[in-house]
Amino acid sequence: QSPGRQVSRGITFGVDSARLGEGFLDLEERIWPKLFKCGGRAGVPSREAIFWCACDFLLRHRPAFFRTIGTLEDSYLKAIREKQVGRLSAISELQRCQSMEMEKVRQRAEKDESTDVQSLVAQHVSEIDALELHWQTEIEQLKIRQKTTYCEYVVDFFESEIDQSSRLEDGDEHGVPAEEEEARIDEP
Repeated sequence: QSPGRQVSRGITFGVDSARLGEGFLDLEERIWPKLFKCGGRAGVPSREAIFWCACDFLLRHRPAFFRTIGTLEDSYLKAIREKQVGRLSAISELQRCQSMEMEKVRQRAEKDESTDVQSLVAQHVSEIDALELHWQTEIEQLKIRQKTTYCEYVVDFFESEIDQSSRLEDGDEHGVPAEEEEARIDEP
């Protein structure tokens, strides 16, 4: 049996795997835009479904896009780190203030003044909890905004690639339909 031929139930297929791969790639590239324009097989796909389809298509057919999008991801990571540093700084500052306040209470207690240490401790704990909640919310909202922006960017790039692919299929690379291009050529 020669390489590139497969036998199944006595039937010989003369399939060259390289040509088969090219055929699938060509088929996939022609089908993706049509599926996207038609809204997929089951109606209009969700934005998330479009995002994952876009990622799949771009990863397979435009890998340079993912190499360049790394800078956007780096900026997102930097923004999150800055928020985390802000959180740590705010907590540290609050703890410093609370320590000074607690020291004053301790000094008053030594002078036999009436002080309610337990209520102060409860107040400090609630202040720390509120600050933690504030910063957790800030960081989570930032992540949500970043995710939304990232998804929109990927989908927008994908849509522009699909539009460009469709224009190339319909006419020339500038989006002029083939009929108009032929008419321009025929004009004196």
